Amino acid sequence: FDLLRLAREFRSFGSDALLTSSLPVVVGTSPNGLSIVNLVAEEAEPWLDLYRGVDPDLPAHVSADVRGTGDTTVADSLNATGFRATAATGNERADAATAPTLTTIRFRAIERYRAELLARYLDGTIDLVADDSVATTGVVMVAPRATTSASSPDTRRTKQPGG
Repeated sequence: FDLLRLAREFRSFGSDALLTSSLPVVVGTSPNGLSIVNLVAEEAEPWLDLYRGVDPDLPAHVSADVRGTGDTTVADSLNATGFRATAATGNERADAATAPTLTTIRFRAIERYRAELLARYLDGTIDLVADDSVATTGVVMVAPRATTSASSPDTRRTKQPGG
């Protein structure tokens, strides 16, 4: 490996042409008092995939906790499309009286891209709500009815206003 040749090749390379990104990390202290930085692996995967040549817009990068009146049906539909979805159980479930009128996707601000990707696969009007109290990595989707379903944006007909 010739370092001089490499230096010549990159001589005209400006820093403005360099693609940079920050990976999600948690800073902490080790038991012996050393400062440590831990990668938040699940949140970092889509960013790392950019450098691996993998499409970051794959549904498999999104995990969704589905809550609502038809949560099992909606979770099954999302899983069939490639998402990692689980239906809520017990007191996490929403009933018809407490479910929102629109399908709502709640997400931590850092997870916006995942929420937007999920929304592209859903039918109907979607309400995206940034909520840093969401405790999970991924998104929480509250579906008001069992008729909420998922399909590939490439196979769906785009809905036009008033139509």
